[in-house]
Amino acid sequence: MKDFITYDIESELKQDEVYQIINNKLPGFRWRKGDSDSQGEYISGRNQDGVTIKAWLETNAFIEMSVCFTGVWENHNDRSTKKEQLIELIEKKLIPVIGKNLIIS
Repeated sequence: MKDFITYDIESELKQDEVYQIINNKLPGFRWRKGDSDSQGEYISGRNQDGVTIKAWLETNAFIEMSVCFTGVWENHNDRSTKKEQLIELIEKKLIPVIGKNLIIS
């Protein structure tokens, strides 16, 4: 399983709405909102293990969300299981509430 996964999500939600949903569905992360001059509004979060998630809220009704596991749980025998559990939560409980997932890469 890859250490970096990207989702392209079709969504009409505003940054505050997406922030509330992500914060409620993934409470184990510390979340913040921001605005980049080059890429626009985003939400980013990190959990205590070091997993990072970024969601770029593009102006054309799309969200590009990435999940990064690089360097996380490297010395754990159940690393794959932990990754699969978080990915399943994101794909089955978070993304359907935000919008329609178009591409996973």
